[in-house]
Amino acid sequence: MRLAPWIAAATVAACAAPQGPPPPPGPIEEVRPTPPAAPSPPDVLPSTVVPRAYRLELTIDPAATSYAGVVELDLDLATPQGALWWHAARSVTIDEVTVRRGVAAIAVAAQLPAAGGGDVVGVALAAPLAAGPATVRLAFRAALGDGVGVFRDPAAGRLVATHFEPEHARAGFPCLDEPRWRAPIALTLRTPDGDGAYANTPEVGRVREGDWVVRRFAPTPPLPTYLVAFAVGALVEVAVPGAPVPTRILAPPGTAHVDLVRADLAELMVASSRFVERAWPWPKLDVVVVPSLPVAMENPGLVTIAGAWLEGAGTADGRAHLEQVVAHELAHAWFGAWVTPRTWSELWLNEGLATWMADRVTRRRARGHRADADRIVARRAALAADDAPGARPLRPREVAQPRALFDAVTYHKGAAVMHALEAWLGDATLAAGLTRYLDAAPWSTATTDDLAAALTAVAGDRPVADVVDELTRRAGVPAIAVTRICAPDAASLRVLPLGANRLTPVCLRWGGADGGRACVVVDGATTIAVGARCPPWHLVEPDGYARWRVAPAAWASLATAPLPPSARLASLDAALDALADGAGDLDGTLALAGAALTHGDAPTAAAAATAMRLLVDAAGPRLRPRVEAAVAGLAARAVADLGAARPDDEPGRAVARAHAVALAGTYGRDRKALRAATRTVAAWRRGARVAPLTLGPALAIVGARGTAHARAQLRARAALPTAAPELVPWLGLALAATPEALAAATAADLPPAVRHAVGAVLAADPIRAAALFASLDPGEAEDLRQLTSAPCAAPPASATGRAPSSPVVAAAVARCQALVAQLAGP
Repeated sequence: MRLAPWIAAATVAACAAPQGPPPPPGPIEEVRPTPPAAPSPPDVLPSTVVPRAYRLELTIDPAATSYAGVVELDLDLATPQGALWWHAARSVTIDEVTVRRGVAAIAVAAQLPAAGGGDVVGVALAAPLAAGPATVRLAFRAALGDGVGVFRDPAAGRLVATHFEPEHARAGFPCLDEPRWRAPIALTLRTPDGDGAYANTPEVGRVREGDWVVRRFAPTPPLPTYLVAFAVGALVEVAVPGAPVPTRILAPPGTAHVDLVRADLAELMVASSRFVERAWPWPKLDVVVVPSLPVAMENPGLVTIAGAWLEGAGTADGRAHLEQVVAHELAHAWFGAWVTPRTWSELWLNEGLATWMADRVTRRRARGHRADADRIVARRAALAADDAPGARPLRPREVAQPRALFDAVTYHKGAAVMHALEAWLGDATLAAGLTRYLDAAPWSTATTDDLAAALTAVAGDRPVADVVDELTRRAGVPAIAVTRICAPDAASLRVLPLGANRLTPVCLRWGGADGGRACVVVDGATTIAVGARCPPWHLVEPDGYARWRVAPAAWASLATAPLPPSARLASLDAALDALADGAGDLDGTLALAGAALTHGDAPTAAAAATAMRLLVDAAGPRLRPRVEAAVAGLAARAVADLGAARPDDEPGRAVARAHAVALAGTYGRDRKALRAATRTVAAWRRGARVAPLTLGPALAIVGARGTAHARAQLRARAALPTAAPELVPWLGLALAATPEALAAATAADLPPAVRHAVGAVLAADPIRAAALFASLDPGEAEDLRQLTSAPCAAPPASATGRAPSSPVVAAAVARCQALVAQLAGP
């Protein structure tokens, strides 16, 4: 045989050496086998171990700082395992671990702690465990968290609540904490006598143990761990009549505007069920108001909602926002609970679809056009986020931090993509596809490919999969130009991509005797025949997801077109974009804004007024007088068209009139309007009751044009903490127009809401935004920047050199400054 070189050398040396007597025997040492190294925690839990059920028992006292529990995990091992792993945050201390198969105990060699900063822990088994079922029992203790996990709410008096999304269930109890796994959870809560206790499912048993009460809750259907929820504490229970299942609102004593949630909740539940043509999928619903929670959470059967949103529901805008939030959380009963995204990279299937469904449900209710306008405003935020440098796709291939996905791209771009697909495919086709999607994975998980396959199955030969892939896998906003081609006997619209060619579904509408609508997928130059005569106007419908423009001369035609408010608002946005890009028309844009002010609803009128102020402020010195005169004329015409206030005024008409009066009085230099505004503000200052939509414009006019004495009196009155919430934006507008505006944005004597309203106006001002941010420390600057969706300057870098503003802010600032550059004038 051939030997290894070192063995051959040793053999030769041994043969050549003389043989001496053997050495005396020494002490005999026991040779112990080296124990195998403990396995290291994996970066990702293996797919070969699947949770099948949880049994969770917790002892929680809202007066304590920690809690204790026992959890049993039923696992299914697809292959033999030498170690078992799960998630547990560092705030969770595991006191005891046992493993069994059936009644047989499985020997545990060692507990395996997390490595580095990870949260994967487990046990090494004494011998590999063959494939099959296993149960792990863990006794543990954990600290109450700070707003996530299981936490105590200091603003609620006596309340412990949960927030587990995206990866905080592991801070609540040891579990397999990823959305790909769903398992039923049977919860038992042991709480002090006198406290309420609530969970995802109905209570099915209760016993008293001295000063404690033990409640058992029905097992849930299979759930991902991030949807597990419970609440313990002193909560007032308010029953909701007319709901499809037993429904309550649970709130700390003294919570404001619970009656508003109660008034809307049952109707929203019924509308949601009707929208998806399915019965409500859960046996009960509790909505828990958590004062310090900054968000809402769709835990099935136990939705949690921020207390601040109820506090702000006293205004029309606040109530509309609250309704949208509730509708969104209810939509998650299907998009999130019934079907869960398989990975966090598919989060838009939760949040984008729920946002889209909430838009559709609220649109069918009394809010009508307001919901449409709110959708256009939300899409504006999505476009800004998607335009930002380094923007990520809707469906990223890798996710380092799931928390970073909860942004305007996931929510608002996701919803906009669904609106675009619905407009292209049609309501009935999209509904049929969603039915297939929901039917294919009840209480299970799905991917975007599953959604595309369901839509493809009902969409005929349309390239659904390719379009969905383009919209979800590629970042950035598509852009198109639409031009009118008129021949003697035929007319057409030509659609061209601007920049890189992308598959983009869009729907166009045109007017005139041959008016109509057509939807196409833009893939290079596309021509649409529109009849024998040239249409007087044309546009891209507001449901698409693309920036668009028409020829500069065509913008003015949209001002006189018979458009719904959402189309007016979307056209105004498009005209402003074109103007910033050097491809627009100032007069046409102003005419569009005037039409939106006169013919829009409340949010459309407010947006039109904001656009007019932006155009005035952005105009250079030589151009500004012409823009001011145009705005004053358009506003005066709107005042005349809207007419005098009447008792039966629709809210939208009254809001539009208020904005028109404010603009006409500010830029029209009408002394009569200034005198009337001064008298109105003086009466209010003396304590007279003045309707907010009468007082608001008067405040704006006096702030902009009043005497120094009148402004000083207005400033003094604004410092009193008695202003109605509806007046706060008007006070912000008024004080932002004064010479002391920069000081007012941080004045300690002004109520925070008024101070922030001033800052929001200045942050969107093309000229004064930079001065505002430069006068603040970075934290204050970023707080103020967040109060406007369209800042015209970015907060400065912090002392560490790190800019607190996101790329989204940079994109919005760049667009505003581009508009300033275009309007600088010769």
